[in-house]
Amino acid sequence: MLNLERWRWLPRDLGPRYIMVNIAGFRLQLVEHDEVMQDMRVIIGKPYRSTPAFVGRLRYLVFNPYWNVPERNMREDLLPQQIADPGYLAANGYRILDGWGEDAREIDPAEIDWQRVRPVQFPYRLRQDPGPQNSLGRLKFMLPNRFDVYLHDTPARHLFERTVRTFSSGCIRVEEPVALAERVLAGTGGDWNVAVIRHLIASGETLDVRLGEPLPVYILYWTVWVDDDGRAHFVNDVYGRDRRMAQWREAQAQSEPAAQ
Repeated sequence: MLNLERWRWLPRDLGPRYIMVNIAGFRLQLVEHDEVMQDMRVIIGKPYRSTPAFVGRLRYLVFNPYWNVPERNMREDLLPQQIADPGYLAANGYRILDGWGEDAREIDPAEIDWQRVRPVQFPYRLRQDPGPQNSLGRLKFMLPNRFDVYLHDTPARHLFERTVRTFSSGCIRVEEPVALAERVLAGTGGDWNVAVIRHLIASGETLDVRLGEPLPVYILYWTVWVDDDGRAHFVNDVYGRDRRMAQWREAQAQSEPAAQ
């Protein structure tokens, strides 16, 4: 009943071509004319940094992206490691900058007394350079939204072998980014094949490629669904959203007689 209610929130027509991510099922599917063209595993947010459910539109891809570290990740994850090991940021390709503009000055980590740093009051920002160790991997799929959530590659490939894949800070890591990029870019003009995509990645150049037409992306939370063969699938309520939704429905039901 809860999952049928979630279906009710969606439009009847999802479009001829779209991406659907099932957060609870850890899967991504690219669908064209009601046929699943790609099906791959994903990694989602940790329970305390859960991936939101929403509908977005994929507008462009970034090859060899920089990672401008969100303030929460900087305070809670990276700065504590840097304080414990003053060589951590440099060893992992992070730069310290004193602003967001193109003229932002780079700060030498050796200039900072790390034992006196308080993460909540750190006055600079962190940016990780493109490369094999970049947390976003080599490809980023951008669907601008208020949650600042997007799809991206990852250097931590071994995590896709886990059954429960809640390891990110909210964004969605995709198992086969090159194959997804090839399919997403098909029809945008140019010869977008795997060889071309891998060549651009190998160049190390940061490049934005816009889609001619935005692609709908449905990031949803299904704990029960039926596949094309009529088989029912049940997965764990990894974020506890079924439980909270059931409590809300019960509260609504109890308030209806009083309202009447």
